Amino acid sequence: MKPVGLSGLLLAGLLLAACSSGPDEGVVTDHRHSPETTVFVNTCVGNPAICTMTPITTAASWELHLKWGEDRGWTSVNPAAYYKCKNNMRYPECAQ
Repeated sequence: MKPVGLSGLLLAGLLLAACSSGPDEGVVTDHRHSPETTVFVNTCVGNPAICTMTPITTAASWELHLKWGEDRGWTSVNPAAYYKCKNNMRYPECAQ
């Protein structure tokens, strides 16, 4: 795996947090799934430097893009809801 800097991980975390702020109900307009991923961060301390590779794992996520009036956005759901709810269906009813 390719080493990723700490600033890259922070940016990825901020983007992920910003993407899951949609309505709690609405009409499904899209789907997004991210599999579990692991990146390795190279951390060095001391002089001479002693470096270690630290694995950081991000859990898988399932999201539905919902539209409810003027409110639109991505909402995190469980895998069952992700697969049950098709485009143009109303969430959360489609997940029952």
